[in-house]
Amino acid sequence: AGEPRTLIDFDWHRADLPGDVEPGAAVEITLALPSMPAPGAYLVAIDLVVEGMTWFAERGSRTAALGIVVRA
Repeated sequence: AGEPRTLIDFDWHRADLPGDVEPGAAVEITLALPSMPAPGAYLVAIDLVVEGMTWFAERGSRTAALGIVVRA
């Protein structure tokens, strides 16, 4: 099952979509992520949010996951 994960920052980075995206449609965005706080292995979960209402994952949508390893 692996080692337990520790949440570092729930709201680490945000990027805007180019506009409204209809259900079933797709858009491609480029993210320039901030640096990680320290060397180690990280899992970045990318989720969409309706500001002030909900995160999509809270409503059953899958997040995109990106594994990142930072070396000293």
